[in-house]
Amino acid sequence: MDDKNTNRTIEYYNTHADRYSEITRNADMSDIYKRFEEHLKPGSRILDLGCGSGRDSKYFLDKGYDVVSLDASETMCKKTYELTGRPALNMRIEDINCENEFDAVWACASMLHVDKGDMIRIFAKVMKALKVGGVFYASWKYGKGEQTRDDGRTFANYTETKVCDMVYSVSGAALEDVWTSQDVRPDRTGQGHLWVNVLVKKTRVVITEKEFLNIFWKQYQIIEKDVRISSEYVDIHKSNFSTFSSRYINMFLNICSNIDSLIEIYCKIVEEDDYRKKYSIHDRLTPVLRKFPDIRLDAVRTIDTFEDIELKPFSAFVGDRIADWWNDYNLVKHARSDRNEKTGMYNFQRANQKNVLTAMAAYFIVCNRIYEEICEISATPKRLLKSKIFLYVKNGE
Repeated sequence: MDDKNTNRTIEYYNTHADRYSEITRNADMSDIYKRFEEHLKPGSRILDLGCGSGRDSKYFLDKGYDVVSLDASETMCKKTYELTGRPALNMRIEDINCENEFDAVWACASMLHVDKGDMIRIFAKVMKALKVGGVFYASWKYGKGEQTRDDGRTFANYTETKVCDMVYSVSGAALEDVWTSQDVRPDRTGQGHLWVNVLVKKTRVVITEKEFLNIFWKQYQIIEKDVRISSEYVDIHKSNFSTFSSRYINMFLNICSNIDSLIEIYCKIVEEDDYRKKYSIHDRLTPVLRKFPDIRLDAVRTIDTFEDIELKPFSAFVGDRIADWWNDYNLVKHARSDRNEKTGMYNFQRANQKNVLTAMAAYFIVCNRIYEEICEISATPKRLLKSKIFLYVKNGE
């Protein structure tokens, strides 16, 4: 929802808090409470997202749950405090930023004010706030499209199908139940006003942006520093591509191992566990190549080196073919002491400058592609990760 619509909606609740509390506080929520509590344990930590009058926060507190209440309306936060004796956070739903903190999130008639264009992003943030196995309840007015009322409030309406589509598009979210219900506010009972309700469970941990940067991108930066130091002794130049060393063995194995781990994480993100469990890099790469078919065109160009070099590490992954640099990695990893009878070359000699640079380029490209996907999920502004060796040329452009 744009800021203008959001501010008008918030202002409505600030202005009409007494009236809104009066008509919602006595609504019979027993049926939905029962469905929700089937997924809770004694003392579960609940985020009441859009707490309004405090009706639901009070119910959960009285049942012995640990409740954090939140609402974008300052006046509604005061109403919650008056009813529960507990302060509520004055914060917009869009601004929540928690990770693996809550056993459950309750969003009764609150996310209906989120713009449809932002809904999946906010949904993903809610899932990030949940612990694995945690449950999320939300409800919207039944219908299609968006509408702005004369009182200034903007509503996003949903059907069961649209809610399900939304759940299926959020990584780590599993649909538990979806159903419609009658409006239970005393002044609306029996008038045919419908709501669509959903219960969603978080099935697994998905790597967050912070985790990605600290685990994978930091590793890239450490290895890149080693590569830059090695260039003080052996210039990065095509005439040195065949140069091999024990130091290159260590870098080559480290880089490719990180690529493999990162691809495995990506398979988890997009729920491709069957591919994640397969041994072949070609199989594991399938979800990446499906999502980013143009990755085969992605290139890097060296910067601040004696010679300008362009590398396209994924160009050879076509059909059943596996790139030579990855085949060489497997030979260095599993059979480095073997010797080719025709060439007389040991496999450890495949840990050369060319393969180290190509693998490093692949790691850099995969980091950027997957980081872009993670940013899309977390709604972080997209930006390219910067290398001190390479310039990223996306799609070969």
